[in-house]
Amino acid sequence: MTSDAAAKKISIWEALDGWGKSLPGWQQFTVSYAVRDGTLSEERIGEAYAIYLRGAQLTTDITPLAAIPDSITGRADGTDSSPMLIAGIKNPVNVNAIPGTAELHFGNGLTVIYGHNGAGKSGFARIMAAACFSRSRERILPNVYDASASTLPASADILIRRGQAQDETLPVTQGTEHAVLRRISVFDSAIARVHLAEETPLGFQPAGFDVFDEVTRVIEAISRRLDADIAKRRSENKFVNIFIGESAIRTEIGKLSKDTDAIDISTHWVDRGADGAPGNVILDDCPANSDAYKTPHRAKEFLAKAKKGIGQTRVDAVRAGASALRQTVEEIIIRDLFKGTVKRWDEQVKIGNLKEIEWSNDVADEICLLQDDISRLIDAHSTSDEFGGGMPEPDELEKLIGRVDAMQANAKKRRK
Repeated sequence: MTSDAAAKKISIWEALDGWGKSLPGWQQFTVSYAVRDGTLSEERIGEAYAIYLRGAQLTTDITPLAAIPDSITGRADGTDSSPMLIAGIKNPVNVNAIPGTAELHFGNGLTVIYGHNGAGKSGFARIMAAACFSRSRERILPNVYDASASTLPASADILIRRGQAQDETLPVTQGTEHAVLRRISVFDSAIARVHLAEETPLGFQPAGFDVFDEVTRVIEAISRRLDADIAKRRSENKFVNIFIGESAIRTEIGKLSKDTDAIDISTHWVDRGADGAPGNVILDDCPANSDAYKTPHRAKEFLAKAKKGIGQTRVDAVRAGASALRQTVEEIIIRDLFKGTVKRWDEQVKIGNLKEIEWSNDVADEICLLQDDISRLIDAHSTSDEFGGGMPEPDELEKLIGRVDAMQANAKKRRK
């Protein structure tokens, strides 16, 4: 074959780009930063691990993930082979203490830049490393002596020259990549220190092939993290050992594990009553559970269970959801309406919180209505007989949850 397509040579960077795009997201992330940084930091490995867990549906964490670079290698695709050089840097913003009017120009040959410590030489070098391809890309800080300095990422205009054409201006911002400028490699003092001050093996690898050793190392590190997480979740249930001999209680406690459905466990609180006498039982509640009811989340779990169930299982889940929803209403009164002035399980009164209360008769009226409507769904509650009717349905619970969500949004308002 003699066609141009057949004769075209593919660079190692283009090959890595093509291969990398076929990998799962966490491996794309790993290869990208193996190319860019040479060695992934523990923080980067943690970011890759988080992407892996989310992709494998092994976590419920909704924390935003680190972005996977659009380009695997960050290198130009090689289609543009025209000679190019950087002609200058101007309009720096948030680049150390360098003023925005500063400019730096480069000749067609060797350009030497010198000056005293703190004069700004490294600042310009950091712009180059951030804009072009470099395995050392330090975060560019604004002027640390200026308390009013902007927190926006550093940016500047890079002037490039192609052949005899007029100079082009390319705006760059740290954290973004520019395909044209990635054709230029920057070798700065940070990379030099690695070669001069650290022990490194003597050997030769073609450009780009060192990526595979680093990717292998990161995969092994992620595998170790996964094994450690699995081991934590397989820890022995030692709580059962406090029950001596065989009994139904010991058997049930022994069944508890990470896979136990929390909504199937009832928790009751036993305390002294208002008269100081012991034996005051509060059903389905305790101090440790209060946070679980600060939103209708627990009621929604029961709702999901009710929608999947049939017969008595569905009825029980609806009533359990209504009970959970009633506890949420009580928590909303304490936390959101009265802004924590008085807390459950705590006799302390926070007088200062009164200043945050934004009283609403509409919210108070809705709470009272909700209390009656929720009670109708709860089995054997005193008001249930007043309503009569058929068995409780998931649709009724879902409507009540929507009303509680809306009421809580109004209750959260603070005094202006």
